[in-house]
Amino acid sequence: MDKLLLLFIPIALVVIVPTPCLGNANYKNICLNSSNYNGSATVTVSGGATGTCDAKIATSSFQGKNFATLSCINDFDNGDTMNSNGIASELIRYFEPDCCTDKKSICWKDFSKLCKTPSNYNGDGMLGNYRCDFYLTTQSGIDWSDPSSTASADKQAFIVQWGKSCCSDGKSVFHDDYSKICKNPSTYIGTNIVTSMGTSNCDEVMFLNMKSETQYTFRNKPFATLKCSDLKDSLYSLEKSVAPTCCSDKKSICDRDYSKLCKDPSTYNKDGKFSKDVTGDEDNVCGGYNFAKIMAVMKKNDLNISNVDSNTCADYDFLNGDGTTINLLTYMEDMSTCCGANGGGVAKNGCKAALDTTAFGPKSISIGAISFILPMIVMAYFHCAI
Repeated sequence: MDKLLLLFIPIALVVIVPTPCLGNANYKNICLNSSNYNGSATVTVSGGATGTCDAKIATSSFQGKNFATLSCINDFDNGDTMNSNGIASELIRYFEPDCCTDKKSICWKDFSKLCKTPSNYNGDGMLGNYRCDFYLTTQSGIDWSDPSSTASADKQAFIVQWGKSCCSDGKSVFHDDYSKICKNPSTYIGTNIVTSMGTSNCDEVMFLNMKSETQYTFRNKPFATLKCSDLKDSLYSLEKSVAPTCCSDKKSICDRDYSKLCKDPSTYNKDGKFSKDVTGDEDNVCGGYNFAKIMAVMKKNDLNISNVDSNTCADYDFLNGDGTTINLLTYMEDMSTCCGANGGGVAKNGCKAALDTTAFGPKSISIGAISFILPMIVMAYFHCAI
């Protein structure tokens, strides 16, 4: 009999030894899935103190709750984190990520639809010093079941910003394909920072220009079918700030080859001065904004500048800011260095030399008037802010 006891007692001991405990079972209901509670995990709480989840819950502001019937609505103010020192903030900010193995407390919310691709949402992404999962609980005025329905332009701007940190690909629900702003869409780089617009990257600038709800110059453009004419109100921003940063070859969808306006296209200098007597103006270049703006107001809107001889001299007339008419070729010949240091020769079938203004008829302004007026008008008329 004694021998039998010696045989069976060790077996009985093996069977009845319990598995290691993951913590105080009373606290498991702080997790959305109670089986994911890990009481022995280390948690860092307010003030930087560390300890096990069990130990820190025992001294937390909710340690006196009835953990058997715990609920977010009744025990944690329905997850309201507007009070940064409140009980819900303590649960979500500190205990949720460390004490629940799936990082979901009973007050956890699904913010995945913040992202263009919900599966790319990262609750551990950081917005300042806070996890996305905590920070976003502090934001109001957004239906997280459908963030795309957000009507406020300012709220939309925040969503775009949050997407940079909370979506693994940086793309919020409002992200679009902006590549067609470049002449060659494959040259578009959405993550480049447009330094003239603060810390906004190209994707953000395309969505809004970060000023106010009434000054979004690119927002809601038809990017899928984009044409240069769609950006006529955004031309300055496009040519001055966006294309040079966001298109690797610096050429926007509105980029045009002006070289054939010169008698010898090889003499065209895009960095030459459009008004050679004007100094200290960074936009006063032949390939810059002023030139593009002038081309946009040519009397003949569909002017073909790749074959200048298909046009008449009058086709190069454009309306000045004061309502007068000026001929582009005449001005380039006399007042610019676009076709060489001395103005060079501008190509045009049948056009007289610049000093012979008779070819352009009585509606043209004399060379003296052009010399005096146009530099001021071009600078005043075509200088617009974003």
